[in-house]
Amino acid sequence: MSSLIKLKPYFPPSYFQWIGILVFTFVIYSEIVSRHVSVDRESRPNGDDLNASQQEKKTNFEAFMKLMRKSDERLVTRLVDLNVEELSDSVAMDTVYQLVAQPLQGVCRTLKRFGGAWVVVHNAFDGDKFICLDQIREPNCLVYSFGINNEWSFEDMADHMGCEVFAYDHTIEAPEKRGKQIFFFKTGVATEETTNLDTLENLITKNGHKNRTISYLKADIEGEELVSLPQWIKNGVLDGVDQIALEFHLHTHHEQKHRFKEVLTVLQDMYKLNFRIVSYEPNTAMGKWGTDQYYSLFEIVFMKDNVWNYL
Repeated sequence: MSSLIKLKPYFPPSYFQWIGILVFTFVIYSEIVSRHVSVDRESRPNGDDLNASQQEKKTNFEAFMKLMRKSDERLVTRLVDLNVEELSDSVAMDTVYQLVAQPLQGVCRTLKRFGGAWVVVHNAFDGDKFICLDQIREPNCLVYSFGINNEWSFEDMADHMGCEVFAYDHTIEAPEKRGKQIFFFKTGVATEETTNLDTLENLITKNGHKNRTISYLKADIEGEELVSLPQWIKNGVLDGVDQIALEFHLHTHHEQKHRFKEVLTVLQDMYKLNFRIVSYEPNTAMGKWGTDQYYSLFEIVFMKDNVWNYL
C-alpha cells in the first residue's frame, strides 16, 4: 500500500512581496557595506598618520645615507690628498684599480641598469650603462651619447623615459631620427675639429644647449676618453653635466705604466669638480688583459655630488 504526498500549490510572490524582498535585501547589504567601510576607516591611517609614516621613512633613509657618506669620506680623502708624483709606477697602477673598484655609496640612492645585450661570442653581457635616477629630471632630461656601434638599447631606453638623446658615431650609418627624440649625427667627438670629428664644446654650442644641463653623457670612444676628458675638465664644459659614463681602456697603459699617474691625476681633477664615482663594472666580455691580470677595460659612472650633500 502506498501513500501519496500532496504538494501545496505554488503561488509566485506578488508584486508587493517582491518589493519587500528587495527592500529587505538592500537593507542587509547596506548594513554589511557600512560596517566594512567603518572598519576600513578605523584601520586605515589618516592623512596626518600617513605623512608621519612617510616622514619617518625619509628620516630613517637620510640617517642611512648619512652613514654611507661618512664611510665614503675615507675614499674621497685618499684620492684627493694623494701625492701622485711620489708613487712608483706599479703602486700608481694598483691604486687606480683599487679606487675605481670602490664606488661611493652615499651619493646616489637609485642606480639602475639601462640597455645592453648578451654577446654570444664572449658569453657575457655588454653595452649596458648605469644611471642614477635621483638626478634625472623630466621633461628637461638631456642625454649625449658618443659611440653607438649600432647597439641602440641604451639610447632607446633613455628615449622611452622621455629624454632627448643626441647620439654621435662617425663609424656607422643610421637614420637622422629614431624613436621619439633620438637624433643621430655621423660625427665623432675629439679634442679638435676635423672632417668627421668635433669637440664636445662645439657640439653643445651647435645644438643650442649651452644653457641647458646635460643629465647624462655617455662616451665609449675606444681609448679617446682619456684624451678628451682632461680637455673637458680644463675648458669647463663639464660644469653643465650631471653624470658622465665612460669606458676606460687601460690595456695599453700596462706597456707604459707611468701613464697610470696620468689616470690618477684625471680622477683627482674630477673629484675636485665635485664628481664622484657611483658605479664600476669591469668588462667581463673582454676579461683580464696581460700578465698583470687586471680588468683593464671597465665602465665607470661619475655623478655630481649635489643630491645628498646636505646631509
